[in-house]
Amino acid sequence: MAQVVKEKENLIIYKKSQIYKVNVNNIIMIERSQKGIIIYLENKEEVKLRYSLNKMKDHLPGSFKRTHQSFIVNTKYIFKIERLGPSLFQSTLSNRVIALISKEHLKSLLEG
Repeated sequence: MAQVVKEKENLIIYKKSQIYKVNVNNIIMIERSQKGIIIYLENKEEVKLRYSLNKMKDHLPGSFKRTHQSFIVNTKYIFKIERLGPSLFQSTLSNRVIALISKEHLKSLLEG
């Protein structure tokens, strides 16, 4: 499992033999995957690591909101929100990245 350390505006990610330094302001969203999480960056890079989405939320500032059981979104990158069904929405973010939004998370997302 990877280790993540918050250092001012950066996340230092220790992953096996690699170390990533990621500015939190460049993170568009984080998605849960089968084997951990995927961090989507503004420059279209992706960082995949074995780490919990819940633990990652603890390292992020208030502009990051949980939108669904599988997504955390940086709200400053939200471009559009569309309804997919009675209790499901999707947000289009910068770089045309798509994240799901459950009805239960929509209100707090719009207020934040």
